[in-house]
Amino acid sequence: MRQKRAAALLWAYDIGSRFGITWRPRTILLMLGMAAALGLVPALALALWTGRLMNAVQVFLPWGSLTAAWTMWTAARVLVTREREELTAPELGPFMRAVDLSLGNWFTIRFATPMLLEALYGCVVLGGLLWGISAALETTVAAFAILLGGYVARLGLMSQLAIQNTGWRHTALGLLLGAACVTVAVLPWSQAEVPLALLLLAIAAATGHGLRRLARATWPAATMTRHRRSRRGRHLLALPTWAMTVVMLRRGTWVPPVRSMTIRLVVLCLLLGTLAASLRFAMPWLSVLLGHVAPMLTTTMAVAGFLRSLALGDTGVCWFGVRSRRRQLRAAWESGASLRHLALGSAMAHLVDGVVVTVGVLALCAGLGCTPSLEVLLLPTMTHLAGALGYAMFAAPELPDGRTRTSLLGALAGVLLTAPGLAVGLNPGFPHLAVLLLLVVFGGLVWMSMKVIDNASFSIM
Repeated sequence: MRQKRAAALLWAYDIGSRFGITWRPRTILLMLGMAAALGLVPALALALWTGRLMNAVQVFLPWGSLTAAWTMWTAARVLVTREREELTAPELGPFMRAVDLSLGNWFTIRFATPMLLEALYGCVVLGGLLWGISAALETTVAAFAILLGGYVARLGLMSQLAIQNTGWRHTALGLLLGAACVTVAVLPWSQAEVPLALLLLAIAAATGHGLRRLARATWPAATMTRHRRSRRGRHLLALPTWAMTVVMLRRGTWVPPVRSMTIRLVVLCLLLGTLAASLRFAMPWLSVLLGHVAPMLTTTMAVAGFLRSLALGDTGVCWFGVRSRRRQLRAAWESGASLRHLALGSAMAHLVDGVVVTVGVLALCAGLGCTPSLEVLLLPTMTHLAGALGYAMFAAPELPDGRTRTSLLGALAGVLLTAPGLAVGLNPGFPHLAVLLLLVVFGGLVWMSMKVIDNASFSIM
């Protein structure tokens, strides 16, 4: 109990220091508790009034689909917000180790308690809305089940992140939650009752296992993580040179800007695709409407993928572009690595972002019920490779840490090289031409990377 009290006071002190509040930590905790308790009644009243208003104007919404979408977003927030960084690398970690504050108590106060309060408010708001519209019993049970299942899954994801155990269990928990949301959104209650119950039991079991491991974990458990990473490094040496180059470039410089942009893009596209698919199943007339505008949707996806690839490629090229990492690649070449393999790995590192954007486009197209062409799917990869080739052709000013800035000439060259691929993507019907352009740009990037590595200098001038 003393450790929980100390963790609560430390959390309150951290909140006060962040927002410039000069109150005592006990006063901050008291005010937060009073605000949380007094806000329940207004939240219930507002939700009930909104439900009554929707019932009066006869607005009927697919509550199962909407609840499933909110559940997916609730769980995905752990991966796309600052909460992930606080779980994996807390700022107060060294201090908590010094004062011998257990990881489990800190997790309970800092993460579990606010999440349970959020779940309480979510249930109050959802209950008020369903009460106001006089929803059926089956709809109410399904909505509450999937909502609570989402918060349980989020608790399990947070516990796995806290103990840095994000392997197959992390992925399995996300897949179970996604299957539960799809079951609620697609199947009627008579058919979804048994599968939903089994999926929720599996989610609860996985979360319970993670919480038990968290209760036994200690702060020095990071040493085990370092040993695990060292074993992964030994396995990395068995890869071919080009594959090792791809892994090292993306892992060694996998900085928060690139990582956050990539994760947020994938999660957002998956959520929007899931929501669109559930709405199409719930409202059949929407599928007919989307079928009439399928060509326009495909063109929109092509333009969106192109614009997103420009932004993501511009950020990524500064961190793992061939000019930013030319000295490291030159050192590897002089150490005996193959120049062709290094250039191939450097070029293939940019394919990762293209594949990520392609996955997002596929998720959105699948949710909207349109079939993208090969030209549209190849456009994000084409954009990333062309942008990397443009930056590789022209030198740019360097930053103090060795990276290069984005040059205006390189950006213009990348856009000009992307123009043929964009024209083919907006006018489908030429898949062979799209593949040929992709191969030409990829080959040009490999050749240019070899030239940059060959001409790299270790001079500080």
